[in-house]
Amino acid sequence: MMELFIIFGILLSAGLLLRVSYDATILFSAACALVVGIVFRPHRLRGWIPACIITVTWVSFSGSMYAGYNTFRLYVFGIALFPLLAWPVGLMLGYYYALPRVTIKPWMLRWLVLSTIYSVGLILFEIIGYHVLGIHLDAGKAYPGWPYLEIFHCPWWMQVVYFLNGIVFMGVSSWIDRNDAVPQRLTA
Repeated sequence: MMELFIIFGILLSAGLLLRVSYDATILFSAACALVVGIVFRPHRLRGWIPACIITVTWVSFSGSMYAGYNTFRLYVFGIALFPLLAWPVGLMLGYYYALPRVTIKPWMLRWLVLSTIYSVGLILFEIIGYHVLGIHLDAGKAYPGWPYLEIFHCPWWMQVVYFLNGIVFMGVSSWIDRNDAVPQRLTA
């Protein structure tokens, strides 16, 4: 119950911090995700390794597509800090909370279920990010996005890799955790 209360406080704080700075919010969120893992889910910290490898590979591969956002101003080597933090944090939230609750065996079936959850979650986060928070990729102005939903304003190959990032991560995570697919509860 304590973990749930703390997560609620983090979400509330992040929401309030958005009114001040999007950059501060992503930094705060990344730090909180790491601290929550250390305090409440230390056995899940190993997931940061594939999450960070996938993120660095993806951001390196995407080239200048992440060179700018309308809401983020912090950059590392010409790349907006936002994707460098948002990808591993998003993947890790799935690893902390979705993966332990999907206890299907064999691990490949678990991977399929988790990939579906990830894909639906990615679409929901894109809708919230684009339409509610107003986060727009500068390079995305040249791309129309999905019909009706008006999300994923980027080239088709980027859209494919957006989904593959999480699908690969869920596959690696399912394989890593293949022997301990037992339900876990939020710690008290």
